[in-house]
Amino acid sequence: MIARPQEGELLSMWTAQLHTEFEQILFHHRVKLKRPLIEVIDLKSIWGSWEPESRTIRIAYRLIIEHSWEVVVCILKHEMAHQIVSEIYRTPAGHGEEFLTACRLIGVPEPFRSATGDLPQARPGQWLEAGTEADRPMEKVRKLLALAQSSNEHEAGLAMRKANQLIMKYNLERIEQRRESSYSYRIINAKKKKLQLTRKRICSILSEFFFVEVILSCQYDAVSNETHKTIELLGTVENVEIAEYVYYFLLRQLENLWRRHQQETGCPGSRKRSYQLGVLKGFSEKLASQVINAGTTAGVGQGSGCKATCLMVLQKDTKLHDFVSERYPRLSRRKSRAASVDLAGYDAGRQDGRKLTLHRGVSNTGQIGGLLPER
Repeated sequence: MIARPQEGELLSMWTAQLHTEFEQILFHHRVKLKRPLIEVIDLKSIWGSWEPESRTIRIAYRLIIEHSWEVVVCILKHEMAHQIVSEIYRTPAGHGEEFLTACRLIGVPEPFRSATGDLPQARPGQWLEAGTEADRPMEKVRKLLALAQSSNEHEAGLAMRKANQLIMKYNLERIEQRRESSYSYRIINAKKKKLQLTRKRICSILSEFFFVEVILSCQYDAVSNETHKTIELLGTVENVEIAEYVYYFLLRQLENLWRRHQQETGCPGSRKRSYQLGVLKGFSEKLASQVINAGTTAGVGQGSGCKATCLMVLQKDTKLHDFVSERYPRLSRRKSRAASVDLAGYDAGRQDGRKLTLHRGVSNTGQIGGLLPER
């Protein structure tokens, strides 16, 4: 059993990591700022502070204990924005226009630009709940995905196609009519130092068919003092919620389908990865073969494929581009290498993937797909 670090060691490790985060933020956003003293201390009523006289950023100990490291970094950015106001803009501290300019400069997420001491909700709202005008099409999607659980294969497939068409129509009309949209991001932490190829392929499906940008990154874990690989979904609030749902749905179905296939065929465990990659390929082909009849003039005609529609929407969504650029100004893209597979396992998975129907999971946990999201 590995001994956990003592509190003094934790404080030293957390402080060192905060200094690293500070330098990385400056590098990524091309900002020059003198390094301050950073302290992790027992703050009772606030989450962080910037003190210009002593040039000190203070982060609450309880913030690290009670919240994810992403929230900690957001609070650090908030205090760095105050530092920029006092040391670069040389204006009095506060949350005025100079502060908001500094927030945009280093990519402080909008919910963390407020002067209030309350943290924004880590998971705003429940998946696909109706309320605003923009939510209503998504409520229809939820109902259709519930119908897609039908044991009648034809009925289930029809419900899935209608759900996908509604998602595409919503996004086409949003771009065509230049609707105001709220953008957000969601970080999925697999708690692994290396991201499995199957998860990367799921990410490809999300970016190709579900109207989100997907960034593979990493995040520090304050408990284990390790850095883990992460998947970040960026897009409108509605699209991010759907994409996260699809991610966990596919992750769970990969395991379910593999267990069933292994029981039926007795194939060795060495074929698992090949089979699951095949499932994802088959499911991707199924999505690609679907067509829409949205009847819009946004640049994609009736009968266009899902992949082409999603690509067009992402290209024309300039506000999403700005949102991603603000968060990742030095973003670089790399193509994944081709994987070697067992052809028999891959082909079997591909056939099963073409039969896979996206539907809403039922769970008493209150989480999507009956699977708790990883934190």
